[in-house]
Amino acid sequence: MKEKGFTEPGTMTKTSTTTLSLSSKIHYRRRKCRRGSSLSNNFLLSWLFVLFCGRATKTTLSLFIFPSIITPSFHPPLSEPSASSSSFISSRPPSPTYSIMVETNDATSTASTVVHTKTKQHQRKQSVGGKYNNKKNGRNLDIDKKQKQMATLKVTTLNSSLLKNGKKRTNKKPVQTAGTASTLGAYSNYTISQLLQYTEDLLATEEKMNPSELHECHRLMSSWAKRCVFNSGVMAEKLLMRVIKERDTGNEKAFPSANMYNTVINAWAKCGDPNGPSKATSILELMEQRHNQDNMNAEPLTKCYVSAIDGWCKSSSYSISSNSNDRNSRNNHQRKKGAQKNNQNQRCKGKSITSESSAEMAECLLDKLGKLPDNTRHVKHFNVVMNAWAETITSNSGKKAEEILSKLIDAYNSQNSPLHLKPNKTSYNTVIKAWGNSALSAQQKRYTNNINHGVRAAQKAEQILSYMEEQYEKHNDADLKPDRITYTSVLLAWANSGEKNIAPKRAEEILEKMERLNQRELQLEMSSSSSNKWRQEQSIKPDTVAYNSVIKVWANSGHAQAGEKSESLLNRMEKIYQETGDKSIRPDNISFNSVIHALANSGVPSTSSKSTSGRSKNSGRSRNNGVNNSKKKGVVVVGKGSAHRALAVLERMEALHAAGDIKMKPDIVTYNSVMNALAKSREMGAAQNAEEILERLERLYQRGLSNVRPDAYSYNIVISAWANSGDIFAAARAETLVQQMKDKYHQGDGRVKPDTMTYNSLLTVWSRTAEKHSASKAESILETMIELYESGDTSVKPDAHSFTTVINAWSKSRERGKAQKAESLLRKMEEFYKSGNKNAKPNVFVYATVLNACAYTFGDQEEKEEALDIAIKVFGELQKSRYTQPNHVTYATFLKVCGNLMVTNDNRKKPLVSYVFQQCCKDGQVGDAVLNHLIKIVSPNLLNELLGDYYIDGEGGEGASIIHGKATKEVGAGTGAKSGFIVTADDLPPEWTCNVRERKNFRMVPNCNSKIKGSW
Repeated sequence: MKEKGFTEPGTMTKTSTTTLSLSSKIHYRRRKCRRGSSLSNNFLLSWLFVLFCGRATKTTLSLFIFPSIITPSFHPPLSEPSASSSSFISSRPPSPTYSIMVETNDATSTASTVVHTKTKQHQRKQSVGGKYNNKKNGRNLDIDKKQKQMATLKVTTLNSSLLKNGKKRTNKKPVQTAGTASTLGAYSNYTISQLLQYTEDLLATEEKMNPSELHECHRLMSSWAKRCVFNSGVMAEKLLMRVIKERDTGNEKAFPSANMYNTVINAWAKCGDPNGPSKATSILELMEQRHNQDNMNAEPLTKCYVSAIDGWCKSSSYSISSNSNDRNSRNNHQRKKGAQKNNQNQRCKGKSITSESSAEMAECLLDKLGKLPDNTRHVKHFNVVMNAWAETITSNSGKKAEEILSKLIDAYNSQNSPLHLKPNKTSYNTVIKAWGNSALSAQQKRYTNNINHGVRAAQKAEQILSYMEEQYEKHNDADLKPDRITYTSVLLAWANSGEKNIAPKRAEEILEKMERLNQRELQLEMSSSSSNKWRQEQSIKPDTVAYNSVIKVWANSGHAQAGEKSESLLNRMEKIYQETGDKSIRPDNISFNSVIHALANSGVPSTSSKSTSGRSKNSGRSRNNGVNNSKKKGVVVVGKGSAHRALAVLERMEALHAAGDIKMKPDIVTYNSVMNALAKSREMGAAQNAEEILERLERLYQRGLSNVRPDAYSYNIVISAWANSGDIFAAARAETLVQQMKDKYHQGDGRVKPDTMTYNSLLTVWSRTAEKHSASKAESILETMIELYESGDTSVKPDAHSFTTVINAWSKSRERGKAQKAESLLRKMEEFYKSGNKNAKPNVFVYATVLNACAYTFGDQEEKEEALDIAIKVFGELQKSRYTQPNHVTYATFLKVCGNLMVTNDNRKKPLVSYVFQQCCKDGQVGDAVLNHLIKIVSPNLLNELLGDYYIDGEGGEGASIIHGKATKEVGAGTGAKSGFIVTADDLPPEWTCNVRERKNFRMVPNCNSKIKGSW
């Protein structure tokens, strides 16, 4: 009967006291069986012994000649070790033996034959002088021919108590470790604790190691490397260092081979320790150092470098979240990168483990690999390093990946075009992926330069696609034929670019191109008789990911048609799936969530209700005031705007899930997106609808639906909805929600703990309410945030938005001294930033808000003079600030300050306004707001002086006009020319307006230096 599993080391099968044994040991010579011979002598002897036992009618044998049915188990050694043997040999685990299980007719007795053998596959010879000599395999090993292998047959009768009801009772299974014997290698049946104890016993040996012990070191290194546990690298390195120590102390039998080094490098690279890759690199450098000192030491091989590279590339995946904010180490990392080549080894040491540093370390080792004499680099080595850069998601990831691709192309062209260095489709797809992630990093920083970088990254990705198409058409090279992954990666690059106007159009064109190419391939396939298996693998047919990428482009654009376009794509996917049954294009949960997100960002108002951007006294409170009540799920539907359509998409998901489609189950992301659509709609009753959805989610979670459990983000959306509602009770409702979050958190629900976003939304509510003392209330909330943060709660760290919102609340208030309050908050913000809170870095919006508080200062002339002094001082600091630079909003706001706080005959007005406008023209920030405020506060003569050739009639009056090209626009008369002035910034010189970003329409005025030159 075949036994399953292994028995624990040092244990024996339970047997009876009756033991049958042969009178003498059977000695035999091992004979090599010729081809065609059926059985060896040991097999015949075993059968003779079984027949001698008698009455065998059903026999099951497990012999070493049948590997598929052999059952190894561990037994104590037959004889004690000699006194000359080391103390470690006596404590070594016993050798594996093989059992011959014989079933007889008698149900009460079972014979077990245990054959102890010493074969070269399972136990090395222990004598110091004896070595193996395998001429067939070319190994230079000796063997003591006088020493012969011996086998002892020991027959035991199992205790009859193991039998129950005529059947053999199975023994308890031994403890097994993760993995199988084939994956864990030697000592596969050992637990981690047993392997650790055995390793420590071996390392504790103080005497010189013999060859058997040295061989055990190598086997243990391999076993630790295959375990892939946290302490694999530590234990494997200890074993290697012991072998090196034996070598250095004069043990000629000890030789740290390249395989040993590579095994330890693998152990460190795969153990999961964050410092594992750096430790693996240290082992590789130790190997290089010892080989440079003595050529007799092991020479670093290609696989050693490849193992270290693989460790660094894998570490880039889990190091992104842990150290992605370590800007200082990255800056130092970039400065070190520009060092000379002789400092290359220093670049490979002492790096903090970040995604960017991991990719650079992998690139450093790849360059070292290219300097080996044989230069055995392969295209897959380059692809792995390029993918490491692609996973970094930094602004330079695309550039670095493309540089490595250029190195690969140069290596391919400089070595007579070897096939193993030929760039393939994976190489180009990886670079496209890197550019897409580079665009994503730019989108996370929503400033002008970063948006331009995102667009350039997407254009770079598309240029590589065009190059692949061109080379495939020219040379018909299948390795360069773009596939579905290629086109989808370009779509993702445009989706991550953050561009509002170009990206949707380009994504639609690429998707249509994929559909055309797919139709052409289908026609070619129908006309040919070849198999379609290869075509299915290389197909460029748009799948769910491709359509989802285009929907994401529209969702991020914020365009008014984004919701409509996204719904159209979703409907197309459903239609194709219903007609063809192709599951590769079946809409999934991400498709519906992206459409809802697009509807939320489109902001199309309802056609049946008015927007509540103003402060209506009773908006959102009446349940029947122009609002349709939905009969389903207690949700109040608001007209047919974006919010209503988002609710309709949610109902489609719920219907599909109710029909049995488990992939269409709405989750918390779905409901949060719907509530976000309501919050951004600013429609009547939207805030109340969002809060009712939140209450419904709480009820569903109480019933056991864990995937719709509300979190802090859910509550923050509803608070934001009340902030956008303009309701007179918005502040009270927001305060109630925040208190609910606090109560749930104190009851143990950590998912709804109020965070910075929660308090910022609450600050926004108070900054937009018309209640008295709202500014003071907002400032008290900010003080609460500061106290919580200073007490150790980092989740409520005040940021720039927190301070800006409170300053904005003061600027809208009618209280006296608000200019002084705004300046005081600005100083507190600067101190907060200098103390280490990088999120509180003053930005241009903070300065604009302080200037706005000064511009709308009420009171006597003395208070206005003080506010003017604060505005001039703050504007001067902005121009010299290390944090930010003035934009068209700050220039327009400061001109508003001059118009509101300075009288007409003020001698300071003309030189101050002239200086500000000239500086604005120099910075390229003359927008429509700047132009309008300038016209309102200056006389026609000063306007003629400032506009120069663009102003004709310097006398003003009804005939005054501004001419640009062939267009003549009338300007009203009077000191301010307030009513008739209709000229826009588009009529002015481009160098005056080249850096203006119109936030309203998400429009970038073409930059003077924004043209992208060159091509890939």
